[in-house]
Amino acid sequence: MTNISKHELDARALDWIRESLSVNTGLSGALLENVPLDHGEVWAYAPEDVDSQKLYDFSSGGLIKNGIGGAKKIYKGDAFYSVKAKGSCGSLLTLYVKGLFEGKVIKTCIFEDVMARPSDPDIIGRLSESAFSIGEEVYHAISGDSFRLEKVQEIVTAVNESWHFLCAGFGRDFDPKKASFREFKKLALELKVLVVGAYDGESFLVWENENCYAAG
Repeated sequence: MTNISKHELDARALDWIRESLSVNTGLSGALLENVPLDHGEVWAYAPEDVDSQKLYDFSSGGLIKNGIGGAKKIYKGDAFYSVKAKGSCGSLLTLYVKGLFEGKVIKTCIFEDVMARPSDPDIIGRLSESAFSIGEEVYHAISGDSFRLEKVQEIVTAVNESWHFLCAGFGRDFDPKKASFREFKKLALELKVLVVGAYDGESFLVWENENCYAAG
Protein backbone atom coordinates (compact mmCIF):
# COMPACT_ATOMS: atom_id res chain seq x y z
CA MET A 1 0.00 0.00 0.00
CA THR A 2 1.10 3.55 -0.73
CA ASN A 3 0.30 6.64 1.31
CA ILE A 4 -0.74 9.49 -0.95
CA SER A 5 -0.25 13.15 -0.05
CA LYS A 6 -0.66 16.57 -1.63
CA HIS A 7 2.49 18.02 -3.25
CA GLU A 8 2.73 21.69 -4.19
CA LEU A 9 4.23 22.21 -7.65
CA ASP A 10 6.14 25.07 -9.25
CA ALA A 11 5.66 26.78 -12.61
CA ARG A 12 6.80 23.69 -14.52
CA ALA A 13 3.36 22.24 -13.89
CA LEU A 14 1.75 25.10 -15.81
CA ASP A 15 3.50 23.99 -18.98
CA TRP A 16 1.94 20.54 -18.60
CA ILE A 17 -1.49 22.07 -18.04
CA ARG A 18 -1.15 24.23 -21.14
CA GLU A 19 -0.11 21.19 -23.14
CA SER A 20 -3.11 19.29 -21.80
CA LEU A 21 -5.39 22.11 -22.93
CA SER A 22 -3.94 22.06 -26.43
CA VAL A 23 -6.23 19.26 -27.61
CA ASN A 24 -8.66 20.33 -30.30
CA THR A 25 -11.82 20.70 -28.18
CA GLY A 26 -14.04 23.65 -27.43
CA LEU A 27 -13.76 23.65 -23.65
CA SER A 28 -10.01 23.11 -23.51
CA GLY A 29 -9.49 25.80 -26.13
CA ALA A 30 -11.66 28.29 -24.26
CA LEU A 31 -9.75 27.68 -21.03
CA LEU A 32 -6.36 27.93 -22.72
CA GLU A 33 -7.25 31.24 -24.35
CA ASN A 34 -9.07 32.90 -21.47
CA VAL A 35 -7.67 31.66 -18.15
CA PRO A 36 -4.56 33.35 -16.67
CA LEU A 37 -2.98 30.21 -15.30
CA ASP A 38 -0.18 32.21 -13.69
CA HIS A 39 -2.76 33.48 -11.19
CA GLY A 40 -3.21 30.23 -9.34
CA GLU A 41 -1.55 27.37 -7.51
CA VAL A 42 -0.91 23.83 -8.73
CA TRP A 43 -0.55 20.62 -6.77
CA ALA A 44 -0.61 16.88 -7.34
CA TYR A 45 -1.51 13.78 -5.38
CA ALA A 46 1.53 11.52 -5.24
CA PRO A 47 3.31 9.18 -2.80
CA GLU A 48 4.61 10.88 0.34
CA ASP A 49 8.21 9.96 -0.43
CA VAL A 50 8.11 10.61 -4.19
CA ASP A 51 11.37 11.60 -5.83
CA SER A 52 11.33 15.14 -7.22
CA GLN A 53 12.40 13.98 -10.66
CA LYS A 54 9.48 11.57 -10.86
CA LEU A 55 7.07 14.16 -9.49
CA TYR A 56 7.82 16.48 -12.41
CA ASP A 57 7.84 13.75 -15.04
CA PHE A 58 4.16 14.31 -15.78
CA SER A 59 4.03 12.21 -18.93
CA SER A 60 5.34 8.98 -17.41
CA GLY A 61 3.62 6.32 -15.35
CA GLY A 62 5.06 4.18 -12.60
CA LEU A 63 4.60 6.91 -10.01
CA ILE A 64 2.12 5.00 -7.88
CA LYS A 65 2.35 1.26 -7.35
CA ASN A 66 -0.89 -0.37 -8.50
CA GLY A 67 -2.15 3.08 -9.47
CA ILE A 68 -4.43 5.07 -7.22
CA GLY A 69 -6.12 1.79 -6.40
CA GLY A 70 -3.13 0.99 -4.20
CA ALA A 71 -3.67 3.96 -1.93
CA LYS A 72 -4.11 3.13 1.75
CA LYS A 73 -4.78 6.69 2.87
CA ILE A 74 -5.78 9.67 0.78
CA TYR A 75 -5.00 12.99 2.40
CA LYS A 76 -6.78 16.34 2.10
CA GLY A 77 -5.41 18.92 4.47
CA ASP A 78 -4.92 17.36 7.90
CA ALA A 79 -7.54 14.66 7.35
CA PHE A 80 -7.55 11.56 5.23
CA TYR A 81 -10.16 9.42 3.57
CA SER A 82 -10.00 5.66 3.30
CA VAL A 83 -11.39 4.70 -0.09
CA LYS A 84 -11.69 1.76 -2.41
CA ALA A 85 -10.46 3.31 -5.62
CA LYS A 86 -11.59 2.01 -8.98
CA GLY A 87 -9.61 2.94 -12.07
CA SER A 88 -6.81 5.48 -12.05
CA CYS A 89 -7.61 8.71 -10.21
CA GLY A 90 -11.33 8.16 -9.73
CA SER A 91 -11.87 8.13 -5.98
CA LEU A 92 -9.38 10.91 -5.27
CA LEU A 93 -11.08 13.20 -7.75
CA THR A 94 -14.58 12.28 -6.65
CA LEU A 95 -13.85 13.18 -3.03
CA TYR A 96 -12.14 16.40 -4.05
CA VAL A 97 -15.09 17.50 -6.20
CA LYS A 98 -17.48 16.56 -3.39
CA GLY A 99 -15.63 18.93 -1.07
CA LEU A 100 -15.77 21.75 -3.61
CA PHE A 101 -19.54 21.49 -3.88
CA GLU A 102 -20.03 21.13 -0.14
CA GLY A 103 -17.88 24.20 0.47
CA LYS A 104 -19.80 26.12 -2.22
CA VAL A 105 -16.53 26.79 -4.02
CA ILE A 106 -18.05 25.73 -7.34
CA LYS A 107 -21.56 25.56 -8.76
CA THR A 108 -20.85 23.53 -11.89
CA CYS A 109 -18.33 20.88 -12.85
CA ILE A 110 -17.76 19.87 -16.49
CA PHE A 111 -15.83 16.85 -17.73
CA GLU A 112 -14.54 16.43 -21.27
CA ASP A 113 -15.31 13.09 -22.91
CA VAL A 114 -12.82 13.25 -25.77
CA MET A 115 -13.38 9.76 -27.17
CA ALA A 116 -17.19 9.79 -27.10
CA ARG A 117 -19.69 10.83 -29.74
CA PRO A 118 -23.32 11.92 -29.17
CA SER A 119 -24.68 8.72 -30.74
CA ASP A 120 -22.62 6.33 -28.58
CA PRO A 121 -24.76 3.82 -26.65
CA ASP A 122 -23.41 4.90 -23.25
CA ILE A 123 -24.07 8.57 -23.99
CA ILE A 124 -27.71 8.00 -24.88
CA GLY A 125 -28.01 5.30 -22.22
CA ARG A 126 -26.44 5.07 -18.76
CA LEU A 127 -24.62 8.43 -18.99
CA SER A 128 -27.47 10.40 -20.54
CA GLU A 129 -28.28 12.16 -17.24
CA SER A 130 -25.01 14.07 -17.27
CA ALA A 131 -24.06 14.09 -20.96
CA PHE A 132 -24.51 16.98 -23.37
CA SER A 133 -22.96 17.73 -26.71
CA ILE A 134 -21.91 20.60 -28.94
CA GLY A 135 -21.65 19.31 -32.47
CA GLU A 136 -19.73 16.04 -32.20
CA GLU A 137 -18.05 16.94 -28.90
CA VAL A 138 -19.38 15.28 -25.74
CA TYR A 139 -19.20 16.61 -22.18
CA HIS A 140 -20.69 15.81 -18.79
CA ALA A 141 -22.04 18.43 -16.40
CA ILE A 142 -22.59 18.05 -12.66
CA SER A 143 -24.15 20.62 -10.35
CA GLY A 144 -24.47 20.67 -6.59
CA ASP A 145 -28.06 19.47 -6.87
CA SER A 146 -27.17 16.57 -9.15
CA PHE A 147 -23.96 15.50 -7.37
CA ARG A 148 -23.82 11.86 -6.33
CA LEU A 149 -20.56 10.11 -5.49
CA GLU A 150 -21.35 7.04 -7.57
CA LYS A 151 -22.38 9.14 -10.58
CA VAL A 152 -19.20 11.24 -10.56
CA GLN A 153 -17.14 8.07 -10.12
CA GLU A 154 -18.90 6.58 -13.14
CA ILE A 155 -18.18 9.68 -15.24
CA VAL A 156 -14.52 9.80 -14.21
CA THR A 157 -14.08 6.14 -15.13
CA ALA A 158 -15.80 6.67 -18.47
CA VAL A 159 -13.89 9.77 -19.60
CA ASN A 160 -10.41 9.07 -18.23
CA GLU A 161 -7.82 8.38 -20.93
CA SER A 162 -4.13 7.81 -20.24
CA TRP A 163 -3.33 10.69 -22.62
CA HIS A 164 -6.08 13.14 -21.62
CA PHE A 165 -8.37 13.96 -18.73
CA LEU A 166 -10.02 17.29 -17.98
CA CYS A 167 -12.42 18.38 -15.28
CA ALA A 168 -13.24 22.05 -14.74
CA GLY A 169 -15.12 23.62 -11.81
CA PHE A 170 -16.85 26.97 -12.24
CA GLY A 171 -18.27 29.53 -9.84
CA ARG A 172 -21.51 30.00 -11.78
CA ASP A 173 -24.48 27.94 -12.85
CA PHE A 174 -24.53 26.32 -16.26
CA ASP A 175 -27.46 25.08 -18.34
CA PRO A 176 -26.32 22.24 -20.65
CA LYS A 177 -29.37 22.86 -22.85
CA LYS A 178 -27.88 26.24 -23.76
CA ALA A 179 -24.34 24.94 -24.23
CA SER A 180 -22.23 26.55 -26.94
CA PHE A 181 -18.59 27.32 -27.59
CA ARG A 182 -19.38 30.98 -26.91
CA GLU A 183 -20.81 30.00 -23.53
CA PHE A 184 -17.60 28.10 -22.75
CA LYS A 185 -15.65 31.33 -23.23
CA LYS A 186 -17.92 33.04 -20.69
CA LEU A 187 -17.57 30.14 -18.29
CA ALA A 188 -13.78 30.31 -18.54
CA LEU A 189 -13.90 33.69 -16.80
CA GLU A 190 -15.49 31.97 -13.78
CA LEU A 191 -13.03 29.08 -13.55
CA LYS A 192 -12.20 28.12 -9.97
CA VAL A 193 -10.54 24.73 -10.35
CA LEU A 194 -8.98 22.82 -13.22
CA VAL A 195 -7.97 19.16 -13.05
CA VAL A 196 -5.89 17.54 -15.79
CA GLY A 197 -4.57 14.01 -16.09
CA ALA A 198 -0.92 13.18 -15.53
CA TYR A 199 1.50 10.31 -14.95
CA ASP A 200 -0.04 8.22 -17.76
CA GLY A 201 -3.45 8.32 -16.12
CA GLU A 202 -2.27 7.31 -12.63
CA SER A 203 -3.03 10.65 -10.99
CA PHE A 204 -3.73 14.28 -11.86
CA LEU A 205 -2.66 17.88 -11.40
CA VAL A 206 -5.00 20.37 -9.79
CA TRP A 207 -4.91 24.10 -10.55
CA GLU A 208 -6.79 26.36 -8.16
CA ASN A 209 -7.55 30.01 -8.89
CA GLU A 210 -5.77 32.32 -6.47
CA ASN A 211 -9.22 33.51 -5.32
CA CYS A 212 -10.68 30.01 -5.30
CA TYR A 213 -11.75 30.04 -1.65
CA ALA A 214 -12.42 33.76 -1.29
CA ALA A 215 -15.75 34.55 0.35
CA GLY A 216 -18.45 36.00 -1.86
